[in-house]
Amino acid sequence: MKDTSKTKTQLITELAELRRQVAEMETTLADRRSNADRGIEAEIRDSEQKYRSIFNESGTDRQTARHFGCSGRNNRVVFLVSMDEHEE
Repeated sequence: MKDTSKTKTQLITELAELRRQVAEMETTLADRRSNADRGIEAEIRDSEQKYRSIFNESGTDRQTARHFGCSGRNNRVVFLVSMDEHEE
């Protein structure tokens, strides 16, 4: 049926139903994005933990510290310093 042959009440009812469907789809999309974001954040945390553990257990942190004359145990500072040196 063409819109021109529908009554005002039919059009209003149809519009209300379409708005409800749009709201439902937007909610579903927001939920999917939120779940995807949480999944990505968890993957990043797991990856960071994995590579931090590998770095700390490999002895690279101590070698880098010796190379730069650092005797402290702040691996993050030593790592950042070594990154700056390699980028130059």
